[in-house]
Amino acid sequence: MKVQTGAMTEAEAIKLRKEINTIEFQSQFLFLKDHNGFRRGELHTLTSPKGSGKSSLIKGFLIEFAAQKKRVLVILSEEKVSMYRLNVFETILKICKGDNDLANSLLDNILFTSELDIDDKDKTHSNFFKSIKELVITQDIDILIYDNYTTGLLARGQLNEQEKGVDRFKQLTTRLNIATLLVYHTAKGVDVYKKILDGDDIRGSANSVNVGSYNYLLAFYHKTEPKRAFLIIDKSRYHTKANKKVYELKYDIEGGIYTDDIRSGFDIMQNLIDGRKKSGSIGGKANVNFN
Repeated sequence: MKVQTGAMTEAEAIKLRKEINTIEFQSQFLFLKDHNGFRRGELHTLTSPKGSGKSSLIKGFLIEFAAQKKRVLVILSEEKVSMYRLNVFETILKICKGDNDLANSLLDNILFTSELDIDDKDKTHSNFFKSIKELVITQDIDILIYDNYTTGLLARGQLNEQEKGVDRFKQLTTRLNIATLLVYHTAKGVDVYKKILDGDDIRGSANSVNVGSYNYLLAFYHKTEPKRAFLIIDKSRYHTKANKKVYELKYDIEGGIYTDDIRSGFDIMQNLIDGRKKSGSIGGKANVNFN
């Protein structure tokens, strides 16, 4: 274990401040802009109930990464690569107005793999991470997305085994200096109409998100009219501007993705919850239109 004193040269301090303020992964999303985008060497997490649009948000990220020629590795735990690729391809093809060549030039940097294709003999934590490390290095990956941790190989076991898996992702992220996004489901029974989501609502071990430096919570209010979706930054380790902030997401019906967002607040979400409890439905102006 390495030990360092708190003493720091001026040059070292300048270098670290520059790292915090550097924007490598550009984004139209305010919630990402507020902490200068995804961060290399840091673990990011996204947690929400199933059916809340996690895949729609991830597709929005992929479009931004593709446009910037970033190398992305998407690990799927429960879906076929072929069908996921088709879904992403059709989304980007719409964005490219039907231009196949342009769509494919963007998608050349987006790589997919699935746990469904792993041989039974290789379904061990050790072999799983060995394969990931090899892919990140040989494919020169900039950002890794694991969708979905809570339905994958690493979540099948005791809570301490889940935590060990997250710790290994943290180590891999730091040592290979990539940005990593782990996607989680909330625990069964979590209801966004009963309470505002927090990090403890994750399925499995709460330590799975405690390890993250930037943690996002996605809440989709589908019983309201119009339907609305909010993203909470539950933790922003090095950028206090974004910490504990709320954003309402905008949905592109044609593209099937979240495209951008506006700043909102916990009071807006609480009003939705209270209004639903009192009347059974609540309307109002929304930034998301799913109709």
